[in-house]
Amino acid sequence: MANEPDNAHLRGQWYGPLSLGPAREVMKFVTECDDYTKELRHEAGASVFKAHPGIRSTMITDMAGLDFVFNAPVEQMDRLDDAEPGFGGLAFNRELLGGITPALMAHGKDHGPARQLVIEAIKLRRAQFAPACAKVHHYGIPMLREPARGVEVDFQNAIHHAAVSISFEWLFGITPGPDGAELRSWLKGCFGMKSDQPVANALVRSASRMKNGPTAAHRAFSEKHLAAIRRCAPYASYLEVAKRLGVPEADVAAHLMFAAAFNSTGGTFTTLYPAMAQLSVDLVNRERLQSELRDFSGTLWELNKLPFLEDFFLESMRLFGRPRHYYRRALVDLEIPTSGGEKVPVKAGTTLCLVATVARQDRAVWGDDASVFDPERYARSPELRARVLPFGPPSPGGNEFGCAGASEGMASILWKSLAAALGRSVDWRLEPWPEPDVDAFEGVRPAELKWVRL
Repeated sequence: MANEPDNAHLRGQWYGPLSLGPAREVMKFVTECDDYTKELRHEAGASVFKAHPGIRSTMITDMAGLDFVFNAPVEQMDRLDDAEPGFGGLAFNRELLGGITPALMAHGKDHGPARQLVIEAIKLRRAQFAPACAKVHHYGIPMLREPARGVEVDFQNAIHHAAVSISFEWLFGITPGPDGAELRSWLKGCFGMKSDQPVANALVRSASRMKNGPTAAHRAFSEKHLAAIRRCAPYASYLEVAKRLGVPEADVAAHLMFAAAFNSTGGTFTTLYPAMAQLSVDLVNRERLQSELRDFSGTLWELNKLPFLEDFFLESMRLFGRPRHYYRRALVDLEIPTSGGEKVPVKAGTTLCLVATVARQDRAVWGDDASVFDPERYARSPELRARVLPFGPPSPGGNEFGCAGASEGMASILWKSLAAALGRSVDWRLEPWPEPDVDAFEGVRPAELKWVRL
């Protein structure tokens, strides 16, 4: 970004166009987001500071800043308008989605209609959601089947398969959904890394394409499932909605496929994995959740009435929720509030990166145990429930950045339906034994952990 304001009053460092530094920074930011951000914040001695995680950014890391970004109208800040779609240091490989930029990453005039298409598809199929969950749960989440004792279970593939199977059955009437391992591989192929500095950009793009770049198998995966979506029964209704909204007919299947394949797994797997890991070392909360679920015989939607499941959900979203970071462009000169009471001026044109999972560990709001996974904090301080905002900015509101599935309550009930199925049968453990501390767990990559049936 050649016109990025310097904001010289902010602490931090930006690198020159020939430096390899941004390549190292973007890799750390993408793979170690929370710990990396906390290190930068400590070095800067401030909650708003200048950093370079692959794209020139002013980082925001406390709850006052989170509230400001989430509630700012589009006249003050908007999505990034880069020619290359992605999330800051993450690039998106459009070739795996028919050449389009999905609603989640679209900007400008393309964002609103694409997002609204997904929202209206969700509304059209609301009545099919509970039957879809029941059908997928009836056939069983692979992790909950009865393998021999001591056998390792691939939690990642199982939850990806379960979440996306529900979404495909619900939105398209397609059973079974994509295989969990194939889906994870495809999603990795969809994303790469990028930097706004030429030398670093060439390095990280080359490295990410060599490791996970699109393959013939990824392209075949896209073609197979896009074709199935175009043949599904509700597709004609989706085309009518798209025509009214001005979304090109050729793009409809790709927008909906990405929402079903990426958004559903991003909102479930990435929070369920560490949340269940916490239960594996927290016998008290594990028993509380099991007891509540063991006595439950209500409908899917009545899961929302279970108080401890709700608090378990909120705590999972607070510490592990996705997206972890939100990028915005300041359209006017702004003053970013901080939890310490100061206001930090930034110039129009500044790229803002809100690291939400770090902000939600702000001790000014959550107390000295802000980094501890503790669902009981909401019973002690009920007012904190309103501070979590699962799945991002509130919607409707002054912006169009909230989760498309959250306003209808679908995102939360999808998460709870899977958490309930897992929570009823928590008879496994993790190897190696994870640290119960959130920061320590975040430093362990999921591939290093194995789930073993007891």
